[in-house]
Amino acid sequence: MNAQNLPIWVYVIGSAAVGALVSAGITFLGQLLERRARRKELLLSKAIELSTERIRGGMRLAENMKMPVIVPDALTLAAVYFRDLKHLIETDELPAKSKAIAEESMRKAREIDAALRKTTGG
Repeated sequence: MNAQNLPIWVYVIGSAAVGALVSAGITFLGQLLERRARRKELLLSKAIELSTERIRGGMRLAENMKMPVIVPDALTLAAVYFRDLKHLIETDELPAKSKAIAEESMRKAREIDAALRKTTGG
């Protein structure tokens, strides 16, 4: 039996199968792209929340300490947080530069805490 003698239903079913496969592939690709976009949107949203909270914290600190505090702009902070969160999700660790900054901040905080405990006798 050659291709010219095949019944029409074979062509119909074959075309439907190819159409279903192509449709499934396009749907799968669309879902992947949508998930990636949603993840970026969520990361950006959280980065903006973190930057806003950091600015608020800086402002509260300035008010409580009665000292001027330099607060970076929200866009710069959001960009840094976005980059760090993205790197954290992809590699399960902070970028080296951010990790060093965090460790240095914690070291300074411990020094300040120790100095305050000495002065207050606690």
